[in-house]
Amino acid sequence: MNPFKDPPRPKTERSLLKDWQQDDAKRLEALWLSAGKPMYSSQDVFGRKFEIGSAQMVWQYIKGVRPLNLSVATKFAKGLQCRVVDISPTLAIELERLSQLVLKDRIEREENSQMEALYKRMTSGQRQQWIAFGEFLLKGKGVEMPKVAEPEQPYTWAMEIDAAANTFIPPDKSS
Repeated sequence: MNPFKDPPRPKTERSLLKDWQQDDAKRLEALWLSAGKPMYSSQDVFGRKFEIGSAQMVWQYIKGVRPLNLSVATKFAKGLQCRVVDISPTLAIELERLSQLVLKDRIEREENSQMEALYKRMTSGQRQQWIAFGEFLLKGKGVEMPKVAEPEQPYTWAMEIDAAANTFIPPDKSS
């Protein structure tokens, strides 16, 4: 043994849970006692089935040794066939906030892809009219539009006719 080596440090105690986390643990324990034991043969089976961890992990969450997080709370809710709010109102609020952000992002992406598809189907003239209308609406709200590079040539109907002529495919006369 090396006499100059520092002795091992004692393990530090876990930080105490906040009041709301202790309340969550009490609600979880009550739910476990009312539904968990009859439904599952052991905490180990429950922990493995719902990907929470070992029996010790399940026990630590139920007894309030380890604080619940959103992921674990949703897994307990699924396993105990209840809602997250039944376990933790605080985490349920966070889950609702995150759900709204995900939904908003999904809606924005769908709207953007629909607008992009619509824009791609427009003729050059329709695009110019759409942009001009958007500028009109934004100016009414006091928003300045960023300057966009002007097209090399101003739009004319002749350009539209030329574009249509270039895409025209004559019918096959061999039939």
